[in-house]
Amino acid sequence: MVPSTASIRIFFNQPMDRVSVETRLDIDPPSAGRYVWEGNSLHFIPDISWPRGQEVTIHLAAGSRSSYFLPLLKSHHWSFQVDVPRVLFLASDANGSILEFQSIDHEERTLLVPSPTEILDFRVSPDGTLVSYSVMRQDGGSDLRAIDLVSEEDLLVYKCPYPMRCQNPHLSPDNDLMVFERIELQAGVGGKWLEGFSQVMSIKLTEGSQAMRVGSINHAHSDPHWSSQGKLAYYDETSKEIFLVDLKIQSEPTELYSIPSELGMVGSWSPDGDFFIFPDVVILDETFQRNEVTGDEFSQFYSHIFRLNLSTGLVFDLSGTDFGLVEDAFPVYSPNGFWIAFTRKYLDEDRWSPGRQLWLMRSDGTEAKQITQDPEYNHFSISWSPDSTLLSFVRIDQNNLTRPPEIWLYDLEKNKLVLLVSSGYLPQWVP
Repeated sequence: MVPSTASIRIFFNQPMDRVSVETRLDIDPPSAGRYVWEGNSLHFIPDISWPRGQEVTIHLAAGSRSSYFLPLLKSHHWSFQVDVPRVLFLASDANGSILEFQSIDHEERTLLVPSPTEILDFRVSPDGTLVSYSVMRQDGGSDLRAIDLVSEEDLLVYKCPYPMRCQNPHLSPDNDLMVFERIELQAGVGGKWLEGFSQVMSIKLTEGSQAMRVGSINHAHSDPHWSSQGKLAYYDETSKEIFLVDLKIQSEPTELYSIPSELGMVGSWSPDGDFFIFPDVVILDETFQRNEVTGDEFSQFYSHIFRLNLSTGLVFDLSGTDFGLVEDAFPVYSPNGFWIAFTRKYLDEDRWSPGRQLWLMRSDGTEAKQITQDPEYNHFSISWSPDSTLLSFVRIDQNNLTRPPEIWLYDLEKNKLVLLVSSGYLPQWVP
């Protein structure tokens, strides 16, 4: 089984006449894509994902030539089965939280990491081959680990110093660097540990590497997020700014932008790394109040989603004013860059609800539409499938917080909502 986003690579033992190979290569089902040559290897990268659950066959006909005009005397055939996408999530057991897979066809649910202690959080790597996670230790601290989903090798990346807790690990696009939050622990009442000062750190995934601080030494910072181009976003809690930096090993990070933000939510990079979207608080002005609230103030502020163009530095309000006074949050780009999923709550008195609803809009802010219609439920923890056709998210009953959180799926093509897991949280996709 291979991921639906897999590419095809063919290795030759000598340099090839590239045109003679490409014209004799047949793939079924047919797929548009591009050819990339790296030395003696051909890399075919499809434009769209392979059909889930189907077999893909590759046929290279005889007659392909090497650069020395030596012909390929026999045809060659290969095939692979496309896996059904799975959602990796946290579930509760007697020890705390565990990592489990659930296939979207509901046929398979498996445990990823057997652990005697609680898993704090995790993140699937951008290429879907590794899972980085934070696991509790008996002394109250935590370790950062990375598990290879192919070989199942489980690597200790960083043993967090005591008394500190390390969490929220993110792997860089090349799986070379891990960034994370390192939080000072302070003894509280009854011997309980309380979280204190937090800083974003980075460490290479090679044995013996040392963790290095990313932000200012005297500032608290959190919530690191990689772009596809290897740039990093994080929130500086002291200066109340989102920093976008170019993180290089053995040197200080190069600051690209700093964005003032009172809300403290980082946001999402576009798939090509050219844009960065983030929510932020806007104080209610008289013009907006007169046009939207008609004199009956229900709130003194609202939050919109803004888009920063990294080339020009221009910031654009994607939320706009068509929907009145709203609280928009948790924006996430689809992998193909066409859509942005986010949550919204109306703040005017007539439409206010306890929970935020799931919404979609185009990447330019147009065609905004509401997906969920459950005002008593709060929706969050949005994650896109690699082929941009499915959304996973968590919902919680705001009127009964003792009920376990549920993981749901939304199928964009079928416009259909389906319950995936009746008790789980923090869903992320594995191709």
